[in-house]
Amino acid sequence: MMFDPLIARNPATEAELGRVPTTPPGRVAEVMARARRAQARWADRSWHERRAALKRWWGLLSREADALADGIRAEVGKPRAEASSEMVMALDGIRWTVNHGHRALGEKAIGAGWQRFLMIPSAWLRYRPIGVVGMIGTWNCPIFLNAPAIAQALAAGNAVVWKPSELASLVGLRLQQTLDAAGLP
Repeated sequence: MMFDPLIARNPATEAELGRVPTTPPGRVAEVMARARRAQARWADRSWHERRAALKRWWGLLSREADALADGIRAEVGKPRAEASSEMVMALDGIRWTVNHGHRALGEKAIGAGWQRFLMIPSAWLRYRPIGVVGMIGTWNCPIFLNAPAIAQALAAGNAVVWKPSELASLVGLRLQQTLDAAGLP
């Protein structure tokens, strides 16, 4: 069964902006299996290795920020200032993850608190990857509401299977290309 590509259109003019390949429902299991294999390798990497890959992605997105903002303008219909600010906010969110993810995901000693009278000792909070994270993308902020969340899932050692919105499919394809170029699962 062949699936037609999505046709991306400018919402103001209805002009065709491009075509984006789709994944047929019958291939979703294969995509998930590939993601599980990639996640197992990704989770074995140290925080420093994951951080380096996320930093590469941040650099790629930074260099592509104007082109991605132009894509948001054309496909979503946002004014230039709003599309550009979306890129700034997304890059800032990813930068926070790169710079502070180790603290957010690091082991934490948890005191007994009010339970001391029960003689309950302190405990440790340890975060572990959950595996493959499925994400359904938004159309209204296709970079800002998606890229930082993808970065956070990846920082935690997970793989991401992301379905961009059909109303921002070209922007989603460009974002996916930057993820692939950075070597992220």
